[in-house]
Amino acid sequence: MSDLKEWVYLNLINHVRMIRAARELASLAKERADAKAAFQPSRLKSCFKKL
Repeated sequence: MSDLKEWVYLNLINHVRMIRAARELASLAKERADAKAAFQPSRLKSCFKKL
């Protein structure tokens, strides 16, 4: 029975780790999308025109 408990416990830990990793990836993807939205080449062009 202890083997089963250990297996369940390890599976639970792995599950939590996978969820955390997925959340981290999602937040990184969101940050990247936000950064892409903020960076607009047209703004850059207008800045260079002023120079």
